[in-house]
Amino acid sequence: MLDAARVPDAAPEQLRALATSEYSFVRAAVARHPATGPDVLAALVPPRLTGAVEADVASALAKNPRSPASALSVIAALVLPQLGEPRAAPWAIGLGIALCCHPATPADAVRALLTSPRAAREFRKVAARESRRADALALLSVDRSEKVRRAAERSARESGERREAGDTSS
Repeated sequence: MLDAARVPDAAPEQLRALATSEYSFVRAAVARHPATGPDVLAALVPPRLTGAVEADVASALAKNPRSPASALSVIAALVLPQLGEPRAAPWAIGLGIALCCHPATPADAVRALLTSPRAAREFRKVAARESRRADALALLSVDRSEKVRRAAERSARESGERREAGDTSS
């Protein structure tokens, strides 16, 4: 099943069937596949995030350009409480960053992730460094931490320089 979910030219119907697998690693491979339809991606959102197993599927969804905004919004709501833990798990931080970088993540979900009083400074700083979303960088440019503000300003400047140079890859 895993091999079938990784075939580059897998048929959408086959991916739809594999999305119901009992194995999370197969569901994660379906979530990563570029041919998986948005409705199937939305159905793959885990009901809760209690550890790395669910986070693997959620992270694959947060990195898939075809993931619908509604799915990304649900994932953001699920990961938000995890980011407030004193020692947030690395998977939670990575998932939060992926959501803050995905162009389809709704702005209110990004705002909730970045402005939560419980969001760690290190998470916000990495988000400022990695994201190229204008809305995320605008929020982080007025962050309570000077380090986060500087990282956001640097990222915004670099994004502007790339746009001026004609680089559309970011």
